[in-house]
Amino acid sequence: MKNLNSLYKATALGLALVFGTSVLVMNGCKNPAEDIKVAIATKTLSKSATLVQFVKANPSGPALPATIAVTIGGPGKDFVQTDNGGKDFVASNGLLPLSLNRFSAPSAANPIVFTVSANVAGYAPVFQKITIASDADLKNAVIPLVSLTTPPAGSAVVQADKPLTGGTTAVETKIETAVSATTPQAVELVLPAGTQVQDANKQPIAATTLKTTIVYYGTTNADALKAAAPIMTAVNPIGPNNTPITGNVSFITAGAVSINMTAGNTAVKNFSKAMTAEIEINPALINPNTGVAIKAGDVIPVWSLDETTGQWKYETTVSVTSAGGKLVALISINHLSTWALNFYTTTACPFTVTINLAADIKAYAGYTVVYEHAGQALAVLTSELSTNAPAGTTSIQIKNPVPAAFKGKVVVYAASATGLTKITESPSLANCNDFTLNIPSPAFTDFVDTDISFVARCTNKDIIAYPTTWMSLKDITDGTAINIHMVDGKVNAKLKNGHSYTMSAVYDEKTYTSETVVIDRTKSVAISNAAGLKVSGAYSTANKKMVLDADFTTGTCK
Repeated sequence: MKNLNSLYKATALGLALVFGTSVLVMNGCKNPAEDIKVAIATKTLSKSATLVQFVKANPSGPALPATIAVTIGGPGKDFVQTDNGGKDFVASNGLLPLSLNRFSAPSAANPIVFTVSANVAGYAPVFQKITIASDADLKNAVIPLVSLTTPPAGSAVVQADKPLTGGTTAVETKIETAVSATTPQAVELVLPAGTQVQDANKQPIAATTLKTTIVYYGTTNADALKAAAPIMTAVNPIGPNNTPITGNVSFITAGAVSINMTAGNTAVKNFSKAMTAEIEINPALINPNTGVAIKAGDVIPVWSLDETTGQWKYETTVSVTSAGGKLVALISINHLSTWALNFYTTTACPFTVTINLAADIKAYAGYTVVYEHAGQALAVLTSELSTNAPAGTTSIQIKNPVPAAFKGKVVVYAASATGLTKITESPSLANCNDFTLNIPSPAFTDFVDTDISFVARCTNKDIIAYPTTWMSLKDITDGTAINIHMVDGKVNAKLKNGHSYTMSAVYDEKTYTSETVVIDRTKSVAISNAAGLKVSGAYSTANKKMVLDADFTTGTCK
């Protein structure tokens, strides 16, 4: 259809839209070009809606950039599209709605796997693997960005300039991260004297200064582990003997270090002599192979990450040693990327957890269920518990997506304005049998069952759209936020009585946000903003629901 791109763009002006079928309604037959209105019901031009959400790894860090350029990679990249059907992947205010195109056919037997990566100025590079196993899959991938000036507790950053002579180190050159109360371990890099820095093609770089940025991810603090979790996903990894590992792989890290160097204006990727990295190891870390604290003599696999594809490659193993009262691993590096000390397994652990809820599932907005091993997240079982099933549900089942025999526990967190609070957890798994976890009622229980209907009207194109999209609902009262999925302009949510909310979403690199809506059974809603978004409605005592109509009208559709 000639105007298909216009239809995409018009569909989402106000709230981010994903796609749909179009129905042409002829109002007469005088002239085929006259009196045509296009009504768009938006759920069949795309599949498997995915919301990528970038957040600050350190809540006290600087604000994220307004826009973030994103690269989509991996074997399923050709099936991935933006909310307007394009391939220009840019997050706005941290949000990037994605979906699979209509030619995709994801299934449990043949899932579609792709990677999301971003290299943001002032932040450490990030990677995230996303697996889609059905047309109906909904994903909310949360990716922490590590600020180079204010990294999260448990991690460390150092930026250093070192002299070169014709691109060569004249003396032994050392670069080390600092220790702190929250990051008691460090990493030290050593370049031997006479080392020539080289580019990606192993050509010498003639420069006078070597600029280095090191990001160390330790294991002493949950914030650092969460920040490292996205890059710890194994995408088609290359195993020992340079052999691809089929199926899925799970990592438990003993520490990781991201190294970026430039000589002049050229990225350093190789060296004429191997560089060494001494990585200190948390002595309280549990070795998943032995089940006890790591000690000198334990052997850990060493991996490097291809930062263009997100693919991990097995390099060698290293024996842990004791030096100066600390446990260390000394590895040899001859090319630059992210390097990690990762235990791994491909053995399956196919448990199913039955989660019994003490209240309606819609009351658990902001609840996250995670599978962890000794504090390390092996998988997020669900990033938003309240969206896993229809209203009225009080019990759900979740299959373990971790293909690993690493015995962990299922942990439930609730979102607050200051982060995540642990609500409950299961015992550590002694085996891979099915089990049950009970979650108590939320602290706040006065929720209003709320139906939201949305329509977008494009007056200069005679287009009416009923969006299928991700909507962000921010609770202005307590500072929390949830992301929910709307289908053909309809969405249901449990919102807190007496609290104020804003509704927002992203489309075509822009963020659209409503004025504040007060959820109150005794008051009606009637608001509008300059952009053309109106929200109106009231509580129905007969249906025991708050019914809101959101209408966006614009005359400037492209």
